[in-house]
Formats: sequence, C-alpha cells, structure tokens
Amino acid sequence: MIGGRVWQWSIGVARQIWGARIVGLLIVDTLFLILHVGRVRYSQPSSDLWLISYDRGYAEIFQYLKLATVIVLLVQLALARRVAVYVGWSVLFLYFLLDDSVEIHETAGEWLSNAIGLASVGSVSARDIGQVLVSGIALVILGGAIYLMWPPSGSREERFSIGLGVLVALLGFFGVVVDVIDAIDLFNVVEDGGEMAAMSLIVAYVWSSVWEVRGGPEVLVGSGRSEKDHG
Repeated sequence: MIGGRVWQWSIGVARQIWGARIVGLLIVDTLFLILHVGRVRYSQPSSDLWLISYDRGYAEIFQYLKLATVIVLLVQLALARRVAVYVGWSVLFLYFLLDDSVEIHETAGEWLSNAIGLASVGSVSARDIGQVLVSGIALVILGGAIYLMWPPSGSREERFSIGLGVLVALLGFFGVVVDVIDAIDLFNVVEDGGEMAAMSLIVAYVWSSVWEVRGGPEVLVGSGRSEKDHG
C-alpha cells in the first residue's frame, strides 16, 4: 500500500514538473553553466558577470527572478485557496531570496562562529560550520511554522506541500551541504549549478499548481484526477 502511494505520488510529481516550463528553464541554466566553464577555463566571455558564482552576476540575478516568481505564485495560491500553508511556504522563499541577496547565513554564520568560538573540523572551517548552524536555525523556525499550518491529510495542499518539501530539501542539499564540501566542487558547477537546477524544478512545480487551480490541464500531485473530479 505504502509503495503504491509513493509510486503514484512520484508519477504525479513527474507529470507536474516535466513540461515546457522546466525544459525552458533548464536550457537557460545549462547556457549559464557553459558560459561559466568557458569563463573559468578559457577566459571567455570576457566578463566575470557570466560566472554563476559571481555576486550580482547574470546567473545570480536569474536565481533572484526565480525566487521572486515562486513567492508571487505562492501568494496567488494562498489568495485562491485561502489555505495558510501557502503563506508559510511564501515566507520561507522570501527568506531564501533575502538570504541570497544580502547573504544572511554567510554574515550571521561568521558572527556566530566568532561569538561562540567554533573550531574547524577537518577541511570544514569554523565559518562554514557557523553558516550551517544559522541555516539550520532559520529552517527549523520557518519549517516549524509550516508544520503548524500543515493542511489536512489527503488534501491537495498536503500533496503539494510534500512535493515542494522534497524539492526544497534538494535545494538545501546543494546550497548548504555541498557548499561546505569543497572537495567535490568543480568550478562551482556542483553547488551553484545544482541550486539553479533545483530552483528551476521548484518554479515549474509551483507554476503548474497555479495553472491547475486556474483550470489548466495539469493534474494534482499524487492524483490522477483534476480538481473538477473532486467536486
């Protein structure tokens, strides 16, 4: 029974994500990655703004646009469905946007590592450990708020939240875990490229949900029936 439900949910997520939106977004992400490697290896293009790891570079601005798009879409879902969990998710992505643009976890992580005297662990610096702690604290607080707003079992909002939670975990893996494991990074492609791809998945996923609420053809996550079939 559990295996069948997981499989059905997986098929629903796949049908939500793999459409024209995600293809278009991933094409743009891939172009940024190619230009990044070209800049690192061959000094072409000539500007560092094409580096995906460059602050306020073109790729980072594209990430800001993705985050802002997700926030707007989640607010639309909250207004259309009148369900609190969408507000919780929108606040979480607002934090992500602020964190990316003003480097909250980097700045606070460095302060925390100095304030409590954190020590390096192997190749992982005290500053990196502080960053992970700050990110963890923020996610516990914001994730706890989402948990308190968690929708009823079996509802559209629960299925949506489970799918979005998985994608957020993927984003966090690249943004926090890979960020402190320099040994597996290659020209910043693993960390920043992974974040870009994860955010593209999230945009397509949330966008598909908004489209479905408006009466579009997408199916509900984990369900073979549309909202009309539910009555």
